[in-house]
Amino acid sequence: GVLQSVEDVNNKRLSSGATLLIDAAEKGDVFLVDKLLRVGADPNGRGYSINAVPLTRTQSPAVVSSLVGADADVNVADDTGTTPLSRALSTGNDFGARLLLSKGAAVVPAFPADPPLLVVRDLAMAQKLIEEGADVNQASARGVTPLMRAVGRNDEALARFYIEQGADVTLADADGNTALHAARSAAMVKLLCEAGAEPAAVNAKGETALFDILHTPDTVQAMVQAGVPLNVISSASGMTALLSMLSDAREDDASILILIRAGADVQLRTPKGDTALSLAQQRKSKRRIALIRALLQRGAQ
Repeated sequence: GVLQSVEDVNNKRLSSGATLLIDAAEKGDVFLVDKLLRVGADPNGRGYSINAVPLTRTQSPAVVSSLVGADADVNVADDTGTTPLSRALSTGNDFGARLLLSKGAAVVPAFPADPPLLVVRDLAMAQKLIEEGADVNQASARGVTPLMRAVGRNDEALARFYIEQGADVTLADADGNTALHAARSAAMVKLLCEAGAEPAAVNAKGETALFDILHTPDTVQAMVQAGVPLNVISSASGMTALLSMLSDAREDDASILILIRAGADVQLRTPKGDTALSLAQQRKSKRRIALIRALLQRGAQ
């Protein structure tokens, strides 16, 4: 009784910018979704500042089914690059994803939409998408590949599968980061390097994979063994990986000790004039003395 016309149904917006149909779809209210569709709501009506549509906002398998049954566009994308298929996959809605695929959802969507493989977390679903023709090297608008995303989640099984399917381990994103820059375990470092990753690759900041903070000792050891250069100076911070790690209280002392003992230059200074030894003295960690001894043994003045 409140809605006076089809135009009313489609033109009304909540304070958030959502259409009535988008709001119902987000809430998973299939009863309301069906009622709105029956009175003329546009299944492809856009809302929010990102030009979302109902299919790119819902997590409900039932709502996906209703919208697809109302001829919603299964290949639409919002301004964030999200397609209905990538939304279903990212929310674990396998039923919705399979339904969308059966209705022609593209596994290689047009740029700048994100490729579905980018958000897959399930190996079986990744295999299905590859079988449907997905490109294992298709990247997001920012250059992020499915392999980079799997590596960043430390999903070794999925990363290995992508490599077996021809993923290029040397590709870099818009910031110059390769998959190796995202590695967070020794096993992942080994997997990538065996597949041809370049240990000396630097990103747009001039930083190797050793610069990413909060590495575990086994990851750092694996990178050292793989030949990641120890004394590259970041163009952003003006520091080496050793100085960067010593400057960050969150970094693990054991990881720092590995770099010192592996031959990192202990004489270099930060742009502010701090040496590795002075930074070690400032740390509050339990193994501060061990760091100082190791630096002195390596010739720190």
